[in-house]
Order: sequence, then C-alpha cells, then structure tokens
Amino acid sequence: MNNVGDLELNVMSCLLIKPELMNEVILEDKHFGKYQRLWTFMKSFYKKFNTFDVQLMYSVCKDKWHIVNYMAWLSELEPTAYNFQLYQKQIIEQYEQKEKEKVMKELIFKYANDLFVGNLKLEDFFQKTEEIKNEYMGKNEK
Repeated sequence: MNNVGDLELNVMSCLLIKPELMNEVILEDKHFGKYQRLWTFMKSFYKKFNTFDVQLMYSVCKDKWHIVNYMAWLSELEPTAYNFQLYQKQIIEQYEQKEKEKVMKELIFKYANDLFVGNLKLEDFFQKTEEIKNEYMGKNEK
C-alpha cells in the first residue's frame, strides 16, 4: 500500500469486519483525505447504532447507490484486523509528512518572492532554504 487512500479503506474495512474496533480509533477527521465523506458517514452511523450493518446503513443513507458500492468495495478488501493500529499510525505519519512538506513549500515560496522583488540577496535565499531543509527534514532525511 503506497497511498493514504488505500490505508483509509483498510481501516474502514477493518471496522466493517469488527465494529468494536471503533473504540480503538486514534485517527481524527483531518487524517482522512480521499474518503472523508465515507468516514464521516461511518462514524455517525456507529454513534447511533454501535455497529456496522449493511442493511441498516442502506436504510438510513440518502445516496443508496454509493453506500452499496462502498460497502461492497470494503467487504472485498482483505485487511488484517490485527494490523488495525499499524494502518492508523501509517495514515497519521503520512498526513504529518504531507503537512510538513506543505509548510516547507510555503516558506520557500515566501523567500522566493522576497528574492524576486529584491528584499533578499541570493546567498541569503540559499541560506534560508538550507535552514528550512535542516529544520524540517532533519539530518536523516537530507
């Protein structure tokens, strides 16, 4: 699994298989990117029913076609509930990496604009970007 989307589906598939895992969720809504609407629905559904039952889900969902397709999709996955915590930790790690890269890009963009308009000398720009790299990437990621 290389992308967050796959891990998100694995987490939700584990929940469909073992609804009691909902009590072990450490993820926050912000960690779900690709399937946030499905996550929000599942979370609300569990809050009301304390389980995940496809028939009940179908009965309360407005967009029945989508919920049926999503549930079929989730039931076809074969995640290991044993790895539920690992899936979650990896989603969080990937989210944090993405956020870190976003901050780095914004800082570099700011300094590039300062360089472009003449508020910063070229050697200062290189120094600032090196500082950003050292601060956000650490010694092991260079």
